[in-house]
Amino acid sequence: AQAWLDTFLSVAPEWLDLMVATPLRINVAIGCGDVATALEMAREVTATGELPVRPAELSTAVGAAYTWAGLAPEARDALAVAVARSTVEQRFTAHTMSLVSMAIVELEEGNLAAAHAAATEMAPSAPASSPAE
Repeated sequence: AQAWLDTFLSVAPEWLDLMVATPLRINVAIGCGDVATALEMAREVTATGELPVRPAELSTAVGAAYTWAGLAPEARDALAVAVARSTVEQRFTAHTMSLVSMAIVELEEGNLAAAHAAATEMAPSAPASSPAE
């Protein structure tokens, strides 16, 4: 995926808002274990102040980067935006992934009630059928 992202970034026209690729760039960095790069991108995005007006996938990825970096306050802030945006935008994957990160943050912080609340909120969006069906 990184090779395709690099190709996209190298051929993207100047007028294109490259922020559209940032959620995928953050997630690929996290998936490759490069939390430092994901965190750097998350901080750059946060510094713009645009999370509340960008698509939910961006705040979801930013929140995940802060989660994996162990920065609970920053993660909570970004994930609160992600949950709100994903609800309004009806972006169910972003909503679920935001709640997963929220549950991880709270579990890591020892707040079992909040982790349970995030997991419980996630449950209604889970498929009704079991994997065996």
